[in-house]
Amino acid sequence: MKYSFPLALAVVVLLGCSSKQVMVAYNADPQGSTDWFVIPDDAPSTVALQEPEVPRANIEVEQWQNRSASEPLSVERLTDSIGNVSLRLNRSTGASWELVSAALEAEEIAVDDRDRDQYRFDLIKERYGLSALFKGAQEALSLVLVPDNDKTLIVLEGTDDVTPDSDYAKEVLESLHHYFESSS
Repeated sequence: MKYSFPLALAVVVLLGCSSKQVMVAYNADPQGSTDWFVIPDDAPSTVALQEPEVPRANIEVEQWQNRSASEPLSVERLTDSIGNVSLRLNRSTGASWELVSAALEAEEIAVDDRDRDQYRFDLIKERYGLSALFKGAQEALSLVLVPDNDKTLIVLEGTDDVTPDSDYAKEVLESLHHYFESSS
């Protein structure tokens, strides 16, 4: 009697794995001290197990991909309420990764690290040579691609994910904006 509930539960689980409907009988003493909870007297003693129906959502990803690939490339400059500037491309984030990577190379913007899983380009932190003397050291910047439905936002982040407000950050966004405008 001590192991009757776990044994009955194991039988239910094993029989529940089959594809046939199974009837399970559980006739335990409703006031037994071995149960974890008291079973009411009017509780059914048989259970019919059936396969559950799980509703599936229909996602049409191809529709977005085909629509954005057929449109000509466009870039928008966005400014939020506190003056932060970002760019928006009319491409999916995967396609934008390739476009931004090519733009960074073409505009000779040095990249320290690329993380495609996070859609993040870490830009070189310091200038070397004569440009360091004239333009000074620059802050740590990351160029981040943010999915926006079938479009992609291009955002610059500084240290601790703070939006940078430096001449170099503005220069990077202006350079990318000019590159995309001239190539579209």
